[in-house]
Amino acid sequence: EADPEAALLAEMAAVRDAMEARQRREKKKSREAKRKARVRAAQLGLGQGALEDNGPEGLFSLASALKASDSAALNKAHLS
Repeated sequence: EADPEAALLAEMAAVRDAMEARQRREKKKSREAKRKARVRAAQLGLGQGALEDNGPEGLFSLASALKASDSAALNKAHLS
């Protein structure tokens, strides 16, 4: 028979690993949701003309708020 203490430690390690995996999945899902929200906001701005040069009001653009990886996704979506 296996040592009960070793079995308990193995079970605790398995539970800890499962919790850590769930946290990683949730964090990844959150990052993806934030990225999609930034892209949607920028696309909405393009649709409403918010990214056009409007003088002093146009100094801030939603496109500048996007990260480089999001800019590529936005350009791809805008071209289609």
